[in-house]
Amino acid sequence: SKEAEWRNYLCDSSSDLAAISRQEFDRGFSLGQDFMRFALLHCPAEKETKNWMLVWTIHHAIYDGWSFNCM
Repeated sequence: SKEAEWRNYLCDSSSDLAAISRQEFDRGFSLGQDFMRFALLHCPAEKETKNWMLVWTIHHAIYDGWSFNCM
């Protein structure tokens, strides 16, 4: 089995969080790639989230109405 792609980021502000989320979205997906990836963000300034956030980027083919029932 193949491991899912993980990336780690350090973000200093909520604008960093937005930029990283957008960057992950903009990467898109291509045929032959996994249709899901994760990014773990360490955000020391974000006290409400306990300093960590997970960005889960997933292709719509995995979570559409038909495929979601197969999960």
